[in-house]
Formats: sequence, structure tokens, C-alpha cells
Amino acid sequence: LDERLQLWHKCYEAFLRHNYPAPLAVNFFLDLAAKLEGDLYAREQVMLLCFAYELLVAAQTREAEKTEDADGKQKGAIRLRILLILAGVNAELASKLDFDPLDLSYSAMRHLLPLVPDSVSALPLHAQGALESEVQPSAASEAGEGL
Repeated sequence: LDERLQLWHKCYEAFLRHNYPAPLAVNFFLDLAAKLEGDLYAREQVMLLCFAYELLVAAQTREAEKTEDADGKQKGAIRLRILLILAGVNAELASKLDFDPLDLSYSAMRHLLPLVPDSVSALPLHAQGALESEVQPSAASEAGEGL
């Protein structure tokens, strides 16, 4: 498990280091979480969702003039999944969350990931179109501007 966590973290760092377009990076992590759901542990699932959430929030912040409709729905879906996993696998985790304001980004949640038990498999969160819409790359992202 630790090796896979390190691999996901290296992917995340590579996206940041190389200014990979945020919408594409978000889709990468969401696709991983969905396609590998049956083989993931809850800790990995939370990590992948936190990566996606942090990248999505950062992209929205940079493009504040753009409407937040589609991305806002996806952001809400990711937040809900993270909270369901954290509250469902370890009751202590909920008490350790800072709700004012609630920050579910990877940088904020990173210290809580070790509290997710290694033995807990990923939760079935992608059944029946739970994350139906993907993040659409903006013109700036397609042109190579990004993180």
C-alpha cells in the first residue's frame, strides 16, 4: 500500500512541477479512483479524491471569472465522497476535521491519511453515474497554461 501511495503522490507532484493542465490532471485522478475502485484501499481512494479536489479548486481560483456551474457540481461530489470515506472508516477522523472552513485539499488532509486503516477497501462510490461529468479543459489549459 505504501508503494502505491508514493506512486500517486509522485504523479501529483509531477503534474504540479510540469504545469500539467488542471482539468486533465483532475480527470486523471478521478478516472484512477473510478476504474481501480475495486482494487483500492480507502486511504488511496481518499488521497486520489483529495488530489482531484485540490487541483479543481486551484483551477477555479485561477479562472474566477468563469462560471462555476459544472465544476461546482463536480467539486461538491468530490467533497461528499471524501467526507463519506473519512467518516465511514474511522469515527475519530470526523472529530479531527476542521470545519471552519472545511478544506478537503490534499495539502490539508495529508496528515489524516495515516488514520485511514490499511485494511479498509475503497468504498463503492462510482456506481451509477456518481461522477457523471468530467472537468472540461478550458482554452487556457488546452494551450498549455496550467497549474
